[in-house]
Amino acid sequence: MPREPSASSPDPSPRRQPPGTDRASAGLAAPLARFCISGDATVREAIARIDDNHEGIVLVVDAAERLVGTLTDGDIRRAVLADVAVEASLSALLEGKRPPVSALAGTPRDAVLAAMRRHDVRQIPVVDAEGRVVDLHIERVLLRDLTLPVQAVVMAGGFGTRLAPLTDTVPKPMLPLGGKPLLEHTVTRLRGAGIQRVNITPHYRAEQITAHFGDGRSFDVDLRY
Repeated sequence: MPREPSASSPDPSPRRQPPGTDRASAGLAAPLARFCISGDATVREAIARIDDNHEGIVLVVDAAERLVGTLTDGDIRRAVLADVAVEASLSALLEGKRPPVSALAGTPRDAVLAAMRRHDVRQIPVVDAEGRVVDLHIERVLLRDLTLPVQAVVMAGGFGTRLAPLTDTVPKPMLPLGGKPLLEHTVTRLRGAGIQRVNITPHYRAEQITAHFGDGRSFDVDLRY
């Protein structure tokens, strides 16, 4: 399998044991067991495992906890569209799939991120010298603590006239979406991509923007106006 020459772990919050937990994953420490599943498990069990771990992937392992392959939610959607039964085994889905990309334990974060870009993946399993799964690198977690040497400029001064009357008293960037202002989603995603220095250019009802974000420390960014 392609292996790249451990900086992140899945969310360790305790959960009930998900469907599909079997002898192949029972020895793995939770929360890693939420990602690992036997090749004898079914597509239905893999769907339940992905729903439980919220990261869009399962790691197929053998009885010795060695990595056999990976399946993403996209792989499973394509299988369902190809009329693969949800009771089919995962081993059947792995047939013809390229070997999984993995990283040896101790691989530097920059090397793992470079491998993710090279292989166009968002998760890379971490294995020991015997190929046993010991961790899982997740791109968004690796990037969360990374600061890139770049700045972002967010234009936030428009009047939002086409959204009136919603913008009669609220600037468009501060309109709520999912319980948070639109601009907060933007700032959060910039930080998640490794950008910490953010410049916002407000104009219309600028005081609402500055009052909400302040100097950015509450959002782990260096915010300037």
